[in-house]
Order: sequence, then C-alpha cells, then structure tokens
Amino acid sequence: MIDEKMMDRFAGALLGLAVGDALGTTLEFAPRTTTGEPPHTEMVGGGPFNMKPGEWTDDTSMACCLAESIVTRKGFDERDQLERYVRWMDEGHWSVKGRCFDIGGTTSRALNRFKRTGHVWAGKGTENDNANGSLMRLAPLPMAWFRQSSEFVADLAAKSSRTTHGGAEAEAACRLWAVLIADAIKGQDDPGRYIGKVPAEAYTLRSRVYRATQGHTVGTDTPATGYALDGVELALTALCSTTTFEAGLVAVVNQGGDADTNGAIYGQLAGAVYGASRIPARWITKLAWRNKLEDLTVDLWKFAKGGK
Repeated sequence: MIDEKMMDRFAGALLGLAVGDALGTTLEFAPRTTTGEPPHTEMVGGGPFNMKPGEWTDDTSMACCLAESIVTRKGFDERDQLERYVRWMDEGHWSVKGRCFDIGGTTSRALNRFKRTGHVWAGKGTENDNANGSLMRLAPLPMAWFRQSSEFVADLAAKSSRTTHGGAEAEAACRLWAVLIADAIKGQDDPGRYIGKVPAEAYTLRSRVYRATQGHTVGTDTPATGYALDGVELALTALCSTTTFEAGLVAVVNQGGDADTNGAIYGQLAGAVYGASRIPARWITKLAWRNKLEDLTVDLWKFAKGGK
C-alpha cells in the first residue's frame, strides 16, 4: 500500500527547494530586513537578476540536472552529473531563462576544471571549497535513495559534493543534510536527534547544529552567507524555532545575503518535514516550470521504489 503522507513529504523536498529559491531570489545580496520593515513574504521576482515571479536560479537548475541524471542513468553517475551541469553553465540547460545567469565561483571553477581534465572529483579540498553550492542542489539524491541506509545516503552525498565542492565542511554538510532529508521523507524527523546525525569528525558542524537546536530564533547573529555551515545553521535555526514551512522560510530569506540559496537549503529539508501539501499554495502555483518539477518528482519516486 502506498503511503500518501510519505509521497507528500517526498514531493515536498524538491518543491520546497524550488520555492525557497524563488522566494529568496528577490533578496539575494540584499541586507537583512530590519525590525519595523514589512517582511518579504510573496513571490514578486525582481532581485539582482530581474526575475519574474516564481522564477528560480542556479540552485534549482542544478538540482534538476542532478535529478535528471539519476533517473536517466538509473543510478549515481558523477560524470553524467557533471556533463549536465556543464550543459547548464554553457547552454542554459534547465535554466528558466534559457541561459546560465547565476553561478557560484566555486562551482564555475570546478566545472571548468572538469572540462579541462575530465576528472569527476573536480572540487578541490581546500578551505575555499566549503561554499554552499553542493548543498543547495542536494534534495534529489536523498529522494532517490531514501529507502537505503543512512550510511549509504551519506556516502553518496559526499561523492556528489566532491564533483564541485571538495572541502571537508561542504562534504560534511551534505552528508548531514542528505540523512536528515531521507529521515524526514520516512516520517522520522526528530530535531532532538539532529546532533547525533553529524559525522563524528565534523566538530565545527556539530557546534553549529547544537547551537541551532537550542531554541534560538533567527536574528541578527544568525549568519546568512554563502558558506555551507552558515546555511546549515540558519536553516536548522528556522526549522526548529517555527511551526510552519512558511514561517521558517520567511525567517530565512529575510536575512538577506545569499537568500535564494539559503532558502533552497531550508526548503528542501522543511519540504520533506512538512510535505508538499503544507507549502503555501500561493507559492507553488507561481513556480516556473512547475509541471516539469512535478514530472521529475514522479520519475524520482519511480526510481526510489526500486533504486539501489
């Protein structure tokens, strides 16, 4: 018997990522919304890339490339993933504008390195490779393999990160996020156990997760940069201090900074926690390429039922 609630949570991961991206793009690179200002709550587009309402950026484009690779290759194929990322960068594959208009520096360098060398682990393992570009696109991976063990999902997430972001903290963040999303899809989300899901050697990530789960609310001291661990802390703080998908996402994107990516990081986990049915309909109905996103979700679900 198909668990409809599980399917709802499954769909929420990818839709939540796209919604977070589309809501956050308006405030990308903007300063934090200050007390007394009305918060940004609606998909109105604009932002630095002059988006139309509901349009999304590189976060969702790369997630769609990853999802497409998984369902087309019927498994995990780093080379195919990278080739699709390059098509997005060079030709606008999976871009709502038909061209690549927003790409992080770490991602760009890695993809160009792959084009030159053909090496699939194109992300360098330096401190400068701990940006959030591998975390923002991650949802399709735990969606595809949520039925597998946490260790299996975490290892694939680390390999996925290494294609563009080889820094130890970026990998650790992806390992954690993949396990949390997979657990949430299965209905096993438990903030009290988040700390226990952190890789043993990831001491800095552990401290961030601990701080985020201690009942604090998103505030002026909550980071909103493009650093992977900042994205984890912001998203978990919002998730643990609010009771709806909407309230958490509004808190995240109104921090400004890397608002679209931090929205996508929050959205993919919160979407799996709450389910697609609890993401505001006024946001989902505005999503660009909504039908394509839903088709990808169906294909991932079919793979997950028999995926290895």
